Parts: sequence; C-alpha cells; structure tokens
Amino acid sequence: MNARSNPWLLAISLSAVTAAAALLRLYGLADPPIWFDEAFTWRMTQYPTIEVIERAARDNNPPLFYLLLKCWIAAFGESELALRLPAAVCGILTVVGVFLCLREAAGANLEHETQSAGASPDEVGLWGAAFTCVSVLQIYWSRQARMYSLGTALLALASWSLFRALHARQRAWPWWCAFSALDVLFLYVHSYAIFSVASQFLFLLIYVASPKRWLAIRRFASPGQDCTISLSEFRSITERKYSRRQSWAIVSAISVVSLGWLAWVPFMVSQHAQVKRTFWIPPVSLQTVAETCYKCFSTPEASRVSDFDVPGALAWLAAALHLTGWIVLFCRRRAGEAFSVALSAGPMVMAVAISWVDTPILHVRYLIFGHIFTLCSLAFLVTAIPVRWMRIVAGIGVLGNLCLPLEPLWTYADRAASRPGEREAARFIDQNRRPQAVAITSHTLMFLPLVYYSNHRNDWRIVGSLEQQPHYFGIASINANDFLKADALRDYSCPEIWTVDGRRAFSKHIDQHGLRPEEWTLTLTEVFPALHGRDSEVIVRRFMRTHSQ
Repeated sequence: MNARSNPWLLAISLSAVTAAAALLRLYGLADPPIWFDEAFTWRMTQYPTIEVIERAARDNNPPLFYLLLKCWIAAFGESELALRLPAAVCGILTVVGVFLCLREAAGANLEHETQSAGASPDEVGLWGAAFTCVSVLQIYWSRQARMYSLGTALLALASWSLFRALHARQRAWPWWCAFSALDVLFLYVHSYAIFSVASQFLFLLIYVASPKRWLAIRRFASPGQDCTISLSEFRSITERKYSRRQSWAIVSAISVVSLGWLAWVPFMVSQHAQVKRTFWIPPVSLQTVAETCYKCFSTPEASRVSDFDVPGALAWLAAALHLTGWIVLFCRRRAGEAFSVALSAGPMVMAVAISWVDTPILHVRYLIFGHIFTLCSLAFLVTAIPVRWMRIVAGIGVLGNLCLPLEPLWTYADRAASRPGEREAARFIDQNRRPQAVAITSHTLMFLPLVYYSNHRNDWRIVGSLEQQPHYFGIASINANDFLKADALRDYSCPEIWTVDGRRAFSKHIDQHGLRPEEWTLTLTEVFPALHGRDSEVIVRRFMRTHSQ
C-alpha cells in the first residue's frame, strides 16, 4: 500500500464520515425537552461575565463553556436548538480532530517501515474518525448543552498540534504555541481535563528521556543521493542539536500550560473540598471499574441514571479487552500508539486511584475525554493487521459493534420527545395563571427546566432553603430569593398558587408545601408524562385562596 492514500478517495471518505457524524449529532436535536443539566448550563449564562466565573467556582467545573455559550446566546437566542448546537458542532469537530491527530501520530509510527507493513496513516485516521463518529458516548454528549464535546474537540486538536510540533524540524514554534493554547483552553472546560493533560505531559517526559524508543529516526538526503547513512553519522550531524532544541520546546510548553492553569488552581482546591464533603457518585470498587469500561461502549447515560444493571461477565470482558489492548499497543513501542494508550488509560487510572484513596469521582461521562483515545487505540489495533482485507473485515466488525447501542439511544430520544414533562407543565401554567400568581416546586432539579420554559421566570420559587440543598443540585446557578419557606406562603397576597411535583421521580407530598386546607382549595390537577431516567409524571396543581387575609 502507498504511504499515503489517493487524495480524492481520502477526501470523499473523510467527507462521508463527517457527514455521518453531522447527521447523528444534528438530527432531531431540538426535539427532547431541556433537562436539569442543560437548564443549569442555560441559567449560568444569564449572569454577568464576572458573576459567571464566580458561580462556576462554586460549582464543580471551570467557566469556559458557560462564557462561550453566553456569547452564542447573545447572537442566536436560547431555544433548545440554539443551546445544543455549539456542542453538536464541537462533536463534529472532534471527529475531524481525531482524524488529523491519528494521521499525524501514525505517520511517525510508519515512517521507518516498509510500505506493505500495515495501513497508511490516512487509513488509521479514517478508522479512528469512523469509530468516533458512531460512538454512542460521543454522540449522546454532543447532543446536550454541556461542555463535554468542547473538551473532546480541544483535546483532539491539541494532540494533533503536539505531533505536528514533535515532527517539525523547522519552524516548530507555531505548533508548540497552538498545543499550549489549546491545552490551556481545555483545562478551563472541565475539571477532568487535568487527567488528560497530565497524561500528555507524562508521554512527553518519556519521549524526552528516551526519544529513540518512541520515534523512528528520520533520514534526510538531497534528491538523487543515497539516503542510507549509518546511525553514528546521523547522530553526529543532527540528533544532538535537534534533541536539545526539542527538549527545551517540550519543557517550555509544559511550563506555559501549567502557568496558564495556575489561576484556577485555588478554585479547584475548594471545589475538591466541596466534592469530598458530599457528592452523588457511589464508592468505587473493582466491579464498578469493570462496569464503567462496559458503559463506555454500551448505552451510557441514555437513561440518565448513574447505575444500571450490567451483566457481570460482560463488564469483566470489557475491562479485560481494555487492558489487553493497552498492553499490546504499549509493547509495540511506537510513539502514536504509546500516546493513545497514555491518554486512554491515564485518566481512568487516575480517577480510580483518587476514588479509591480520597473521593469517589469515577463516572463514565467524565471519562469521555480519554474515551476518544480508546477509540484511537481501537483504530491502531485494527490497522496493525498486515493483510488489507483482514483489516477491513476487523474494522467493519468493530464499527458494527459500536453501532449496536445507537438504536436504544434513538429510542430513548424519541421517548423523551414524546414525554415533554416540565416543558408542557410550564407552558400550561403560563396559559392559565392569573396575574401575580406564584408557581412553586418542591425539587431543585425540576426548578431550572421549569424556569427555562416559563414566560414568567421571576414568579417561580423552590420550597425550602438554600442551605438545605447539596451543591450538585445546581446551587451555583440559584439565588437565595429563589427559595421560599413553606410557612412564608401564608404571607403571600396572591390569589392562586401553582405547584409542580413529580411522580416516580422528584416525588414530594403536597402537604410539604405548607398549604393549609383551611386557607387554600385545590381546584385543578393536570398530569404530564415525563422521562427522568425512567417513565415518570409531572403533576401540576392549582390552589385558590379560600378567604381573604
């Protein structure tokens, strides 16, 4: 096989993969109703820029995505489509970024091999892009108004820039600058970014310590001259100067990225302390690690439930396949493959270690950044097969298995669109409420979607107090005056009160609102089907004041 594919065939293939990625991420994007996490994202964008940063510091993640989305909303509005479109575009960009990164990384691997040994760099990149295109984990979070796909896009492009910088003999500094800038931006997207960046740094330090182990030595000669020179001659001419310059560039890039992230470190320390006090992720065990490996390739988060039953044998098989693939690629001692293993295994190993000794933080959605390099590792394994037709069969087999969870994902999306829950509840109240009426809900997780869909956003309250809520209930986006103590309802001079509760999810009894029967009369009840991880209902009730006070 030629070292490079036919450019026309390459362009057509990459266009087809990109088009498929766009279809999977854009089709029906606005149909499902906004849920809590997305409503939290929207609420964060409603505050002034400085306040967005302050509130993000009180949550669990840095503020970059909220700031970018705030600018986007100012230009394109805050409809469901407008909120989700940036994440979808970043998901498509991730597919292209994986292709660029893998092609550059595989080019380093294959430069010292004969042309018939394995696939071309373009083929490696195309398989990686195709696997990313149909990955259910990548698709699901590219269709949510959340920061995950922005992080995967930045990480893929930063890794591409890194390999461009490593391979550039002249004028490498623009690529080192691009790598540093993209990594700094990535660190301000999500707290888990530190694990991927640390894995990059670990790879670079190993690269500096033993360059000949990871990178094939390039041979240079003028046209028409014999390009075969001895290793000792080559080292005496170029290697010392080049290695020294490259080592300084690596150390400089690591320093720039570290300094760029330094401003957020105090906030991350306080966020860690907050998570350590209370969080929603259960303690880690070997079984949960195995299940996490399985969920990366099943239907993760499609039910929006952190835990679902996973057959034990399948979970352990998935964990064994992960470990086997990492070992095989690492033992091949090639730069691109070692990098892929580092960024796939590194974040998971760090998350498991922290969960084991400090605070449980292992969850499949947070591994989405490392997951793109798990897909890259699959591409390397497939294209390591020397026989072309066997590579194609293996690649199609992997692609088919990755496509299997797509049907449950679309089924869930259709069910969510047909069970609008808070969307229809808020609209129903807007259509039937009287002036000065107040609407209340008993659960913080329902409050933000209801406020998003309401035309009277200032008239919504949560029964309770701010101090009673755990921080992961979106408290960073909620104000103290959004809460209303139950006994304060008696002092409200409004003619009616609307209450919104959940059944089989976010359930509360109506008497917990503090509405006394001698003061308020129930006059209307409406039920709206919803989907909160499972089939549930949103119950709307209207209470009229019995007598004047």
